Amino acid sequence: MVEDKLRRLTTFFTSKSFDEIDMGFSLENDINVDRGYFLEMMAGALTYHFGIETEASALEGFSTLQDIADYIASHQ
Repeated sequence: MVEDKLRRLTTFFTSKSFDEIDMGFSLENDINVDRGYFLEMMAGALTYHFGIETEASALEGFSTLQDIADYIASHQ
């Protein structure tokens, strides 16, 4: 469920379809928006959708969608 929700949220920031997004999705090369904007939006999504109060700075070192999934798992 976490992975599918992350993949669905990510479709807003890439030209890839849901089926093309896996947990190896690059947070640097595969997004079609400014990385800072993407991290702000994902931090908001983690706060809203997963109940994990998150700042974009907490995600800055992450390189794949799996990194975000691991972050969620470690904070639930």
